Amino acid sequence: MDFNAFVSEKKDKQIIFFDGICVLCNSFVSFVLRKDKNHSFLFAPRQGKLFEKFQWLMSPEAKMADSIVLCRYNDKKHKWEFFIESQAVVEILKSLTGFYLLGLMLSFFPTSFLNKLYRIIAKNRYKLFGKEKNCRFLNQEQRKYFFD
Repeated sequence: MDFNAFVSEKKDKQIIFFDGICVLCNSFVSFVLRKDKNHSFLFAPRQGKLFEKFQWLMSPEAKMADSIVLCRYNDKKHKWEFFIESQAVVEILKSLTGFYLLGLMLSFFPTSFLNKLYRIIAKNRYKLFGKEKNCRFLNQEQRKYFFD
């Protein structure tokens, strides 16, 4: 499938681009996968081909950020929107059944404060949590939500 067809077909999904070698990031993806009862998320590592192809749609901040990137299509504006750092986490939580309130509460904190906290964790994520030594094992059901 070519990229334009993919983008057109996936407009109803939110795509989470994550650091594929980060244990913390992979744990967060596993958490989202378990809690996403509506199957509204797709996942792809930042090191993969899909992220590379999406970069032409992204702001310079989203391309360069050492961060999780949430991308979703805005029907009203007819364009893809990108959220990085703490804003990505907040938006993801607000989209998960049972975690909307937590996301909403976090959104009351100043973005600058949440991003500062996010960057401290992101900067030390390999030291604190390590790097994945093996590729993620996906069962048949999970495979349809992941792209590389």
